[in-house]
Amino acid sequence: MPSDPSRLIAALARDRINLDLKTLDLCFLAGLYLRADRASLASFEEDVLIDMFEQVCDVVDPGAERPRIGGSAVS
Repeated sequence: MPSDPSRLIAALARDRINLDLKTLDLCFLAGLYLRADRASLASFEEDVLIDMFEQVCDVVDPGAERPRIGGSAVS
């Protein structure tokens, strides 16, 4: 895959690459993007990822059982 952004985008378009995200996944990515943008972050610590996931779950599907993260239930 090319490292130049224009070539990468052209290759993705040419190959008709697609990605199917569930609502929870999309909201999680949007939350991470917004937090990174607001705080000028290039990466996240694990606890920040878990916290963001919990926040998104509370908004998207507040009564749902949480997926297991790292072998323990997230509550």
